[in-house]
Amino acid sequence: MNAATLRFGSAVRRRVDAAVDHIPGAIRERAAAVTSVPPAPRQRITASMARSCESVAITRVMGRSAFRSRSEQWPARLGSRAVKVDSFWPPQRGLRRFAAEYYQRKHPDAPWLSKEGIEMLSDLLRDSDTCLEYGSGTSTAWFGRRVSKILSAEHDPSWFERVQGQLGAFGLPRDAVRLLSLEPREHPEQSPYVRLVDEFADGELTFCYVDGEYRPACIRAAIPKLASGGLLVLDDAHGVLDHPTFSPHSRAGLGPLDAEWGAIVEQLRAWRMLWASDGYSDAAIWIKP
Repeated sequence: MNAATLRFGSAVRRRVDAAVDHIPGAIRERAAAVTSVPPAPRQRITASMARSCESVAITRVMGRSAFRSRSEQWPARLGSRAVKVDSFWPPQRGLRRFAAEYYQRKHPDAPWLSKEGIEMLSDLLRDSDTCLEYGSGTSTAWFGRRVSKILSAEHDPSWFERVQGQLGAFGLPRDAVRLLSLEPREHPEQSPYVRLVDEFADGELTFCYVDGEYRPACIRAAIPKLASGGLLVLDDAHGVLDHPTFSPHSRAGLGPLDAEWGAIVEQLRAWRMLWASDGYSDAAIWIKP
């Protein structure tokens, strides 16, 4: 890109910003009127105006007044899952969301991980690995086809039955997923859910995937069970760990979520770590020394 092009782009941006700062009253009234429309029609009007891009000014105003301040009130539909509109704004975030959803649609049997994370684990996992998974799902059968043994902890009865069906469809043992209680909630580390780790001897585990309940407690319980060179994977790590990322609702620059997560970071500081992100969801992959 040459200097003339850069100067032209800068000039256009300055003019756009100046226009937004002097939005005509009629446009302001039109944008403000959206807030008086019931949730479903307001969403349609907002989407239509944003798509047609009648003016940069309208789009900017709508983005502030509707997409952000009202997003909690009107979930959009994407495929079969409800998502919040703020997952799509600003536009770059929407593109990353659509890309992630498209990948899931094209790979329905893959874990709900970023494409980069799935590719990393495809290379890192070995057919001799022993796996413990906290939080079952499509990942359970996917991991089960790539390791020698897997146990998965699940607390939701309906989801438990669904995962059992997926395991059976792939010819894997249905008892690889366990329906376990979360009680006592005031002492998560004592719950049957977390204590599933006791099925393994110290140093026996080579892979632990954490994507369920009581995540700090699960990580602490799994550390002594992991062998040297074993993998510890935390899905949605961007929401609790401070790491550079474009994913929404991240802790980038803010430090760990709380003191408990800060202690986890310190405990794993000597471990090698890989970070997998698609700009929408991130996963941390640690390798035990």
